[in-house]
Amino acid sequence: MRGKIIALALVAVLVAAPLLANTAYAEKEKGLKGREERGRLTVTNGDITVIATAEGKHPAFFWYANSQNNTIYQVKYKGIIEYLDTGQEIFQRKFKAELEKFLKAGESAIKEINASKVGKNVTIAGTIRENRDRQTERLFNYLFQEGSSRIGVNVSKDTKVSGELRGDVVVEGIVAVQGQTFYIKAISISALENIRSQLRQTNPPFFEFNQGKWTFLGFQPISAGDKVIGYQFNYTLSDINGKQFENLKNQIVIRNRLYNTTVKEGDTLVPTASMKSDIIIKSWRWNLNTTAAKILNIDLTKDKLALWLELTAFKGSKIDDAVEEKAKPSLTEVRTGKERIETKENKTAKGEDEKKLEADKDQRKLTMLSDNQVLGGYFNFTNTATVYAKGSSPAQGQSVKVDGSYIGDQNKIRVYILYPNFGAKSLEHDPSIGVTPTEPVNVQYAVDPVALNAAQKAPALGAPAPQPVQPVQVVQPVQPGQPVQPAPSPQQSAPPQPSAGPDNTMVIIGVAVAVIIVGAIAALARRKK
Repeated sequence: MRGKIIALALVAVLVAAPLLANTAYAEKEKGLKGREERGRLTVTNGDITVIATAEGKHPAFFWYANSQNNTIYQVKYKGIIEYLDTGQEIFQRKFKAELEKFLKAGESAIKEINASKVGKNVTIAGTIRENRDRQTERLFNYLFQEGSSRIGVNVSKDTKVSGELRGDVVVEGIVAVQGQTFYIKAISISALENIRSQLRQTNPPFFEFNQGKWTFLGFQPISAGDKVIGYQFNYTLSDINGKQFENLKNQIVIRNRLYNTTVKEGDTLVPTASMKSDIIIKSWRWNLNTTAAKILNIDLTKDKLALWLELTAFKGSKIDDAVEEKAKPSLTEVRTGKERIETKENKTAKGEDEKKLEADKDQRKLTMLSDNQVLGGYFNFTNTATVYAKGSSPAQGQSVKVDGSYIGDQNKIRVYILYPNFGAKSLEHDPSIGVTPTEPVNVQYAVDPVALNAAQKAPALGAPAPQPVQPVQVVQPVQPGQPVQPAPSPQQSAPPQPSAGPDNTMVIIGVAVAVIIVGAIAALARRKK
């Protein structure tokens, strides 16, 4: 009898083990997953699925709620535009930092020299002609003319001259008047050809992201002890088509993180139904910091960068149709704070100006709608970015203000995130995408952003499922009711903790079931005695 009992117990354990193993695998499949195939990157958790594309195109992210995948949302990163803030505080297309425009504007300024300009510093372009009129010889040395308009230019020993004083030139000086005659007390005069040579060395004000190749650098696990709770993955601008923007190679990164639980990165809440991104611009060659800009007397403190994005939604469309741009956008309205923005019309084609995107507390959150129905998908970005010395850490940087502008574009919305001139430093900013969570948000882990930034990048992977190395140990659990504490730095990473994942749980349950079965068989045997 005792042999039969042992045999039955062994059978019970052997039967239970495969069942429990299958259950554990199913539970694992419901958690965090990531794969790369067909030029697409797919990352998912229990609440949201994100599909990323690049391959030399505009980096784009598509996402949907796992519980309602009939609506797909898209954000497409279009490019970066340098523009001039002339006091409007927002980006508008007409204020692109195209220095040639300022040169042409100076050419027409001769006609506007009048009493209202007296005492003001001006920069104008035109043709210098030697003055042969002896009656005005004392007043000015040269005639400056553009078409039928002419004005005197006084050249003294203090005037800085670049090139010969003949032909097409640009003059900077102070407007003065003597009697009814206006003239310019010249401070500097430059040959127009010198300026045009300088302009040829500047960047175009717009760098379109599909002018380069974006490289996926592989998954990197984010771990708490031996438990993986998230993936970090980068897209890096690894190559440039053409020579004008060669300096941007490896200088722009879109770093993304998706967790299978709600965490707090520093002061930023990252729900499980969202993906947080970091836009990192390591350097930018500013047009208004050039010699040409200085000669044209442009205020060098007022140029900024606009990160151009396009948002839309596809209702009732297949994911392949959305990704391959075969689906028709169905976004009709965006809400941000109390503002309602209609997107049905193509206001861009009509030539309308961009408008200011109103802030909502410490962020700008855009929720997408279709025919007055709230779809639940959103895009948001914080109202501050971090500027830091190139090569150092954002932890040593300083916070700068971020603004925004927008314009409707035929069932899409163009959004411009606006950054100040950060000179020779680097800038980092953190937008997010997501869907409205269906359950209360409970923070389970604190994440150290400094450690995320310092984490070594994983190499690109060829396998369909990610098998990364060197996980980022940057999180620690948060017990209910306890304040969120920062995780240790990479140099002092958290000690490994027992995994609270489904695999260990199922093993414990399996052992318990086997013990119960054995106990029941033993009891039955005793009764038979």
